[in-house]
Amino acid sequence: MAKLNDIKDFIVKLFNKDVLEKSQGDFAFKFDFEKEIKMIAYSTNLTLFTINTGASAGADLLITHHDAWEFLGEQRDYCYKLLNDKKLNHCFIHTPLDAAEFGTSQSIAQGLNLENKKFTAFYHGLLVGVAGDLKKMTFEELVKRCEAVLCEKVRIFRNNSQNPSRILIVTGGGCETRFIDDAVNERCDTYITGEYNMYLQHYAEFRNVNLIIGSHTKTEIIGVRSLVNKILTQFKDIKAFEIIEPSY
Repeated sequence: MAKLNDIKDFIVKLFNKDVLEKSQGDFAFKFDFEKEIKMIAYSTNLTLFTINTGASAGADLLITHHDAWEFLGEQRDYCYKLLNDKKLNHCFIHTPLDAAEFGTSQSIAQGLNLENKKFTAFYHGLLVGVAGDLKKMTFEELVKRCEAVLCEKVRIFRNNSQNPSRILIVTGGGCETRFIDDAVNERCDTYITGEYNMYLQHYAEFRNVNLIIGSHTKTEIIGVRSLVNKILTQFKDIKAFEIIEPSY
């Protein structure tokens, strides 16, 4: 059976060293209780719900995309206390996973069978968005395909009349209007992300870019799942459990 350091060493080798250096503080192993890792639970978020669910399932390690961020205040402290009380190891991988070839936006792009994929759209100095060409498909068919990939209903804003042909994906909190400029610069007619605000809607309409909005949670769990599958391929004796969170 693997120890946490074995898994840590394996994960680090999956990522570009330069990406990890640029992501200091956005990727960490928070605990090491020096026990064998037999079960991994994974989710997008580190919350009381995911900690309790993972611990109840018998997990030895919880892998998440997000940490309990500083702006969560007392909730952050309580999450760390609960991890310690449950003796549950924790690893979160944020921007490195967004920028990975097997990561969040790339996983959705693969699920949609996009061609000629390329990284674009900066976040904290890293390219985290993926643009790609779509095989012949109507907008309605694309929406259904997105819902199948994300396993959730999506919110849509149709802002042009053509069939979609080139897509930009920025998972999670991609509601900044600058990402619409990235879409236009990449000749994309449709933008897919995981958060919505009024200004994104207005600006996408102005730039004639369709919007497909999933949830922050569901647009990013697909990348965490891809990472865990790589771990399971390497460590055959480890089992994994995906925590089904509420879709925010």
